[in-house]
Amino acid sequence: MREANDNDEHDFGHHILPRLIKTHQVLAYNFADNHVPGVADYEEQSYWRDVGNIDAYYAAHYDVLSAKPRFNLFNPKWFINSSSYQGPSPMITGEVSNSTIAAGSRVSGARIKNSMLRREVIVEEDVEIEDCLIMDYTVIRRGSRLKRVIVDRYNVIEPNSRIGFDAAADRARYTVSDGGIVVLAKGEDIAGVTRYQI
Repeated sequence: MREANDNDEHDFGHHILPRLIKTHQVLAYNFADNHVPGVADYEEQSYWRDVGNIDAYYAAHYDVLSAKPRFNLFNPKWFINSSSYQGPSPMITGEVSNSTIAAGSRVSGARIKNSMLRREVIVEEDVEIEDCLIMDYTVIRRGSRLKRVIVDRYNVIEPNSRIGFDAAADRARYTVSDGGIVVLAKGEDIAGVTRYQI
């Protein structure tokens, strides 16, 4: 693993596992043999994704959205529990479609489509978010527009920002995947300050 890291090789399927096979015993699990009770006809019975790069990671999130997802997180016969975080229920005003919004988040007069917002995300007025993954403790200030963006935790998006609309401008400031997904790196955690105080 150290050698792979030193060579900037981070993909398990392409880099790390092939190295480990040469020096360690490596075991595999056959997901095709896995039977999950309660899976609907429209789901994949043996759901598994290799998320070794940004585009694959981004795409996998969309397997849980829609009325008939490829992988249903709400299967009463096969519980998937999140962390023990005990935040308040999300508070939402605005337009939200085909999206998930986690506990502790506040959406105030925004438009959110085909997106996932994690816990304690604050979205101010007149914000538009489409096809985005917004991680914990992010604040998106009023008037901002985000499309096909992954925002890592602890970010504050300044008012009237435009991210995901100008490829050259995005590449100058952020990481952009081969598939055009804009990625904002993890911001600075402000110790002792909740997102509601920012």
